[in-house]
Amino acid sequence: MESGNQINGTLQLVFIRVGFEMGGGERFFNISPLMSSLATVHPHPEQSPQAAFNKLLEIEGSLDSIDTQRSIEIANIFANYDEKKLPFLQKRDAIIKAEIPAFWSIAFRNHPVLGTLLEEEDIAVFSYLSSITVEKISSSGEGKRIIFTFNANPYFSNATLVKEINEEEGTKNYPIDWLPGMNLIEPTQGNQKRRHTATASFFAWFSDEDREVADIIATELYPNAIKYYSGEYSQEEIDDDDEDLEEDEDDEDEDEGENEEDEEEEDSEGEE
Repeated sequence: MESGNQINGTLQLVFIRVGFEMGGGERFFNISPLMSSLATVHPHPEQSPQAAFNKLLEIEGSLDSIDTQRSIEIANIFANYDEKKLPFLQKRDAIIKAEIPAFWSIAFRNHPVLGTLLEEEDIAVFSYLSSITVEKISSSGEGKRIIFTFNANPYFSNATLVKEINEEEGTKNYPIDWLPGMNLIEPTQGNQKRRHTATASFFAWFSDEDREVADIIATELYPNAIKYYSGEYSQEEIDDDDEDLEEDEDDEDEDEGENEEDEEEEDSEGEE
């Protein structure tokens, strides 16, 4: 570290050099007042980086509190509107169950993600599906119970298949009571005609820990079932995907064009 004398000498040389550059020959400047002020400047303890950072942390804590309050208020708003929608959803579900037997099977299959989860035999089982309902099981709205109701069928004896998702207790599954030889999620033994691959069926979801499918059913399929049934949402999402693909292709074309221009410039520079 340079001493005070070294700094003084350096500054004197700088000022002398400035004098020569200005054409005035050798000029001397009194820099004692300047050096005196430099020597007496010390950071105030309250202005040290750590003290300033502590003040920033206090501000950050206040911002976090506001964000938390906002999240709570938004959750309350959603919960309020969910309560208002509930009687209409129940009325909708009653009409569907009474008058459109294949509604939920079609809506489920039209969903761009859920539809890909169904194997051929799953679709056969879904022909007996009479309703899908979603119930909240916690005040926060994160906990949910998803209920698939089936008419009497040759696959299992359950009238309902249920899966619960709870933010505190995790996933709660209920067993499927498969009828003999009809289990779709375990390999069939022996030389029977029907042979399955373990866990390939969608119905394996009722015994695993997956939450993503539950979220899709609860937040996309169930509240927007009519649009998925009619194919409206599916077509909108396909159109959006096509637009995204076209934008990606345009970006790739622009990148390739820029690369070609760069290569041409490099070639021309090499020739020169």
